[in-house]
Amino acid sequence: MKIVITVPHYKCPPEYSPKKHDHTYHPCDWVAGPVAKVLKKKLEAKGYEVVLLLGDKLRKTEVDLNRPEGRHTEFRDKLNQQIENANLLIDCHSFPKDSIKYQKWELVVFKSPYDNRNIAKSMFRILQNLGLNVNLQPAFSRDSIINDMVREGHVAILIE
Repeated sequence: MKIVITVPHYKCPPEYSPKKHDHTYHPCDWVAGPVAKVLKKKLEAKGYEVVLLLGDKLRKTEVDLNRPEGRHTEFRDKLNQQIENANLLIDCHSFPKDSIKYQKWELVVFKSPYDNRNIAKSMFRILQNLGLNVNLQPAFSRDSIINDMVREGHVAILIE
């Protein structure tokens, strides 16, 4: 089984530090990269083939790789190549530091409006059964990676 993990907002501006900036300044997903790397290692240890795609060339402030304007970038071209023979896409993000809306959850699974197979709901239940404090929310229409992939018939979830 092949799994693709994406972290589109991986590259942080050089001046950014989560310790000195409050939650209103969120130019990158500084937690998503390390979490994705651990997830990759754990999945590989279970025998899965895992491809990790990091948005490490463009900053979110230059081109948001998870928006429609990010569709024609090298990152999305690589994703399109890798997803063709993959069984699952996990699109990783992280909430702004001190995010009041989601701070009570360890993880939030976002469901694409095009997910008519209830993949996100199934993943939510699996994570809940593992003892994680998890929430299920509708994905935003602007989350183009997950929405594009699910609309094209791929199995995909977005986690934060």
